[in-house]
Amino acid sequence: MRKSHITTGAALAAVITIGCFNLLGQQSPPPQTTKNLGVVEFTNGIPRYFSLGDAKSCTATARYVTNQYVTNRIEVDFVIQETNSDGTVYLLGEPKLIIGIPNQYGKVTSGGVSIKLKPKLKTP
Repeated sequence: MRKSHITTGAALAAVITIGCFNLLGQQSPPPQTTKNLGVVEFTNGIPRYFSLGDAKSCTATARYVTNQYVTNRIEVDFVIQETNSDGTVYLLGEPKLIIGIPNQYGKVTSGGVSIKLKPKLKTP
């Protein structure tokens, strides 16, 4: 019986040691930088194009959402993409930003790209 405890203990120690070495050998992903676009003025429903650097870009379309539950909420739909050296465009993501309080910054992250902005809609 004592031998089974020693064997179990040795096996457990080996698993923990191997697991720790595997964790140490793994590389963490590169830190993500945030592109701050600042205050961006939109026309309701009209897309705007932004270059984000490193062959990445996005198109953002903002609109007011008003219904029986919310008033003057701003929703911004993004299409984030990357263009490689031969001109092929890859979609990185299509996140949505919802701003429920006027004059607030918001942030979206998709496909390794993080974008911060304060959307402002032109009044008609």
